[in-house]
Amino acid sequence: IFEGSGGSALRSSDDRDSDTDGKGFALLESGNAVVDSLISDFANTCRHYSEGLALGGYGNIISNNHFRSSNMAAIDIALGMARMIHNVFSHISDGSYDDGAIHWVIESPMERGNEVAYNVFFRNGVSEEPCNAETSCYQADIYMDDMAGGMIIHGNVMIKDKVIQSVPPNNNFAVINWLGILINGGADVTVYENAFVGPEDGSTTGVIYKNKASLFTQTCGGTIWPDDETCGNTGVCAGDVFYKTMRQYDYLNEPWASQYPELSIYDASPSSGSNYYCANTRSCPMAAWNNTVICNAGSGGALTNRAIWPSDSASSQSDEAVETVNVPKRNIALTEYGNKVGQSYTLNIDSIETSGMASVLQFAKQVSENAEASSPSCDEGLRSGATRSDLAGRFNNPCTDTWASDGMDSCDPCSSSKCAPRDLVNDQCSCSNDTPLSPTSPTPATAEPTLTGSTSSCSDSPVRFKIIKNDGKKITRDCVWVANNSNNRCNFNGVSAICPSTC
Repeated sequence: IFEGSGGSALRSSDDRDSDTDGKGFALLESGNAVVDSLISDFANTCRHYSEGLALGGYGNIISNNHFRSSNMAAIDIALGMARMIHNVFSHISDGSYDDGAIHWVIESPMERGNEVAYNVFFRNGVSEEPCNAETSCYQADIYMDDMAGGMIIHGNVMIKDKVIQSVPPNNNFAVINWLGILINGGADVTVYENAFVGPEDGSTTGVIYKNKASLFTQTCGGTIWPDDETCGNTGVCAGDVFYKTMRQYDYLNEPWASQYPELSIYDASPSSGSNYYCANTRSCPMAAWNNTVICNAGSGGALTNRAIWPSDSASSQSDEAVETVNVPKRNIALTEYGNKVGQSYTLNIDSIETSGMASVLQFAKQVSENAEASSPSCDEGLRSGATRSDLAGRFNNPCTDTWASDGMDSCDPCSSSKCAPRDLVNDQCSCSNDTPLSPTSPTPATAEPTLTGSTSSCSDSPVRFKIIKNDGKKITRDCVWVANNSNNRCNFNGVSAICPSTC
């Protein structure tokens, strides 16, 4: 049990740099591991950045720990390639905002490759305290701040059903946004097969809580709140650390080019002018490009299975967000599909909590199983075993000791537990635990359908399909997307056969 006073309870690091290990030093694992530990009651006296664990170095393994009862984040990430898996987070960041159970701020897009997977988040951020309007009043289980991206978030169970709030004492306090995952401007973020239980819409008294909780919210912090108008209306220019580090690491060449090929899209020497918008420039890494939210499930409210973009009407930023000016265009930067509406729960979750952690983990397993895709709707939800629920928590993973000494390739915990493979096949949801089933992988038709009699038989396909754009890029979309620009998109190969009504 740790109490950090004015700093982290635990801090990890290593002393490698480009001088000693070359420009690919940030791809070398530190060998640090924290496993099967109880880290509790930290940040009680000093809240400011007094997290339980500050991760420095690269490739840290944080597995099967229980973080509980704190006023600040359990883990604050620095650098990259950390694996945060099979942990339990309960009552973390109670009493704090602009924060989450896991928090991360980056200095450069080279801090990437982090993985948050197979964790159980239980009732984090519960507080009666109001939020000062001078800070961000978001409260999330996973809070990726200030352009933190280049990561995958999958297989987690987030139970954030409980909100205790009263009417604030005056107008100096702001509405609280309650959600599972917050990304504040990060690019290259993939979120899949997570199960979220949020509070019911409008279930709280008073006006302090924004009464619709979402699974995922992108706030585009790098472009919607710029420092000034220079450098693509971001105020972050080629001489800043953000870009200097990319060039220092020689990001376009090996070993980075093979490890993270998506980096080749980005320009680390942006023009200093104000005559263009980063949010409308695909090569600008300050903008929230390439966000993917697929095959998740959410229950409790209308938005608990949804990804919210700043320009969406449900976003608290909708009044200031302008696509292609201060936020990227939603249908280009965000891929969202296969997110299931989960079942509601009539169980007394207070009683489950009182019964102890074993009961909480059993409930998390139930939430996960209810979130799985089921026939005939195999194109929505999680694969069987996607959250690996039996492995979560302290001493529930037979591999932790071996991982700590020899790395994660040294032991496979799934030899005795129910596990779906880590990656989705072809980015498709599935009723199986390995490969997608029809209708999740429709094949685009190559010829126009034969129309007979009336046009009533000319109907659009209801399922998503692969598209090869004119530039050769492959994307997954539906006929609603085609309809937004039918004059152009109907000309893509095979689209007019799949969306004959639109085209």
